[in-house]
Amino acid sequence: MTPDYFRTMKIPLLQGRDFADRDDLQSPPVAVINQTFARTMWPGEDPIGKRIRVPDFKISVAIVGVVGDVKHRSSTEPRQP
Repeated sequence: MTPDYFRTMKIPLLQGRDFADRDDLQSPPVAVINQTFARTMWPGEDPIGKRIRVPDFKISVAIVGVVGDVKHRSSTEPRQP
C-alpha cells in the first residue's frame, strides 16, 4: 500500500494512522486492518500496537491503523475481516 490509499479510495480511517512514507522495506513491517478484523480478534480492546502474523512474512507485523469495512463484490456480501 501507498500513503493516502485509503483516503483516495474513500475508506475511512477509524483509528491510528494510515501507511506513511517511512513504512518502507528498511522499517519494521506494519499493518492496517479493517474494523471487522479488529472486533473479531480483539473485542472491546484497542488493536493499535498489537501484532499479527501475516502469510509469507516470517515475523509478526504491528497494527498501526484500523479502517472501515469495504465490500468488494456486492452490497449484499457479508463483512469480511
